[in-house]
Order: sequence, then structure tokens, then C-alpha cells
Amino acid sequence: MLFDITNYNQQVLLISFIFFTGSLFFLFKSYMSTLLDPLAMHIFWLSGNLSFLTAFMLKYGISYLSILFSGFFIIYISILLASMQRANRTNIIETVMLRIESRQFKVKAIFVLISLTFFFSKLPFFQYAIANPSVGTWFLYRFVDLQGRDPFFRILSTGAEVYFYLFSFMLIFLLKTWRKRALILVILALLIGVMSGGRSSVLGGLLYLGTFIFYFNKYFKRKFIQRVNHIGVILVVASLSLAAVISSLYEADASVTDGFKILVNRFIAVGDGLEYYMLYNGPEKIPSGPGQYFLAVFGVYVKGFTNLEYKNVGTQLVELVVGDVSFAQGSNFVFPLQAVVLGRYAWIFYVPLMALTVCWLRRSRSRSFVFLPLSFFFCYHCFTIATDIEYGLLCFISGMLVYFIIIFPVLKLKL
Repeated sequence: MLFDITNYNQQVLLISFIFFTGSLFFLFKSYMSTLLDPLAMHIFWLSGNLSFLTAFMLKYGISYLSILFSGFFIIYISILLASMQRANRTNIIETVMLRIESRQFKVKAIFVLISLTFFFSKLPFFQYAIANPSVGTWFLYRFVDLQGRDPFFRILSTGAEVYFYLFSFMLIFLLKTWRKRALILVILALLIGVMSGGRSSVLGGLLYLGTFIFYFNKYFKRKFIQRVNHIGVILVVASLSLAAVISSLYEADASVTDGFKILVNRFIAVGDGLEYYMLYNGPEKIPSGPGQYFLAVFGVYVKGFTNLEYKNVGTQLVELVVGDVSFAQGSNFVFPLQAVVLGRYAWIFYVPLMALTVCWLRRSRSRSFVFLPLSFFFCYHCFTIATDIEYGLLCFISGMLVYFIIIFPVLKLKL
């Protein structure tokens, strides 16, 4: 049976989730500039995993793997606390800000180019919407998209989105020019995300704003940040409610209450891959070693150029439960699973290295205006390598391609 939180004690899950979330927010509060900071979402992700492991051990008893995975999270969190910079210490240097202000023409030019690129990447959805005029069916596009999108449009969308929000917010908050144009396009992007079945689209937009404030925190007044926190809580609740409504549209007879249940399940279901690995003899059935780790991370690209037949670790874990499948939205390749796939004792260096890499990416600040967009991209996606390195690699490849093909030439152009 696939992961379902009803298999576990609901009170234990709820109490432990609240406890871990509250504790981690207390420990990391000085490392966040606002409640919209992606670190806040990462805290929810960590709490979901820890509460799952707590409920798992209470139901099935303490085992070597459950203790091992719990230890991975303790080591990871400890190194984050020891190595992550506080929010008020991660400022871009003054000269970079002056260059942004003195190169308004380039910022506007890139905003236009990246907006065209971003909305062009939504072409498959526009084609689907035209072929399916009923608005209700648009919300199901997510499932069509999951079953296989043109790689070109997937890379374009994944890479352009961060830069679209970065340059939009630059115009709105820093340069304070073209503000209405940028705001209209941001709202349009959010609407397209919602209409195409992206239940977390609005929340994603809020996280982009949170990253922007964190990255440029020196240039936001304390009063503004406090207002963002107050309004942000309301907007997050509203975005989660919207996500529940969208989730309820995935099934014909589902209610909004069912949609909320789906969302709650997703908060805890971040541990689904860990469950499958522990319950279905993952150490024996999931191959491990440096070669297998390489395939787990790069296999999707390798098989595109060779005749290699390979299913990623997420799909392999699902198949432990249900048997062979031709398509499945597999479990995320989270860092505890990455460590055990790399090798039996690889966690000794892999888990600390993962935490240090996350910290390094998060405090990424370019000394050059030319590379600022790329460092912002790394800052936003710093946690993706821990939550799913396969997806994280896709993000970094997409981001660098869009940057070097579209943004870098404009920034280097002498005008």
C-alpha cells in the first residue's frame, strides 16, 4: 500500500509535527528575514520527515534504519545551525547595488526578454487550453504535464521562472520603475500557474518574494518586513486554501475538505520514500554504490543519449510496493536516501557535505552585477538538492542554460 498518514497514529503525527515545527522555527528564527523565506518551507519539510519517523518508530518499533535516518536529520540540522549565516549578515555589497541602479536599461531589457521566455514556456498549456475549452479541465493539465512534457519547454520554464520574478521584483521594489507593468505580469504568471493545476503556484510566488527580501534584506526597512510577515501569514493561509480547492478538482466527487486532507497528507508524505525503503527491504532491493548513485542523479540524462534502461530511485521505491509500473510520480530522492544509495558508510561525509553545500548556496552573493542573477538562482534553489537532488540538478542545469544564453549576453553587452 502506498503512503497514507491514516496508517499511523494521527495524534502522534500532529503533536510531533507541531513540536518539531515550533522547535525548528525557534532555532532558525534569526536565520530568516521573513516568514516567506524558503527556509520556513524547509522547516516544514524537516518537521514532516521527523514527525513521520516518530510515528513510524511508535508503530513498528525502533530499528537500525529508523535510527539511522533520524540521525541523518539531526546531523543535517546541527550543521545548518552551525554554518548558516544569519539573515542580517547576508548582504550584497554596495557597489553591486549601485550598478543595478546605473544599469536600469539593461534590467528593463532583461525583464522584457525573460518575460517573453517565461510566457513562451507556457505554450503547451495554452495549446491544451485551446484544445479543451472547458475551464474545469484546465486544472487537470498538471497530470498531462507529469506524464511527459517536451524537455525544451520544461527546461525553459524551470530556468526562466526564477529570473522572471527576480527582475520583476527589481523593478517593483529596488528601481521603482515599470512597477505596474511588472506587477501585472506577476499576477498573470500566478493566474496561469493556478489555472494549469499548480496548486502551490501562489505559495511559490510568495517564496520568490521571501527569497528576494532575504537576498536584498539591507534595502528593506524593518517596518516593511514586519508588514510582510503580518500580510504573509494571511496570504500563506489563503494560498493553502486555494491549493485545497484545486486539489479537490482533481477528482469528480471530491470536496474542499478532501482537498485539505490531500494537503495534510503531502506535508507528512515527504517521508514516503523512507517508509518504502524501511518496510520493503530497501537495502537489499535498491542497488547501492557510486555507480548506482551516478545513475540515480544523472540517469535521466544518460539514457537520453544511450540505450540504457533505467528507472530512478523514486520509481524503484514505488515498485517495491505496487510492482512494475510504466509511469509513476515516484518518491523524492531525499538526502537520507541519497546517502544510503551512495554507499553503506557514505553518510559519514555525505550528510555533512550536503548541509554545508546548502549553506554555501544560500549565502551565495555575487560581487559582480553580471553574475548576480545566477547567485540569486542558487540562493532560491539551495534546498532542492537536499529535498530531491534529481530535481535539483534539473533546476541548476535549466537555470544556467537560461542565464548564459539569454541573460549573460545582455549584461556583458556594452551600452
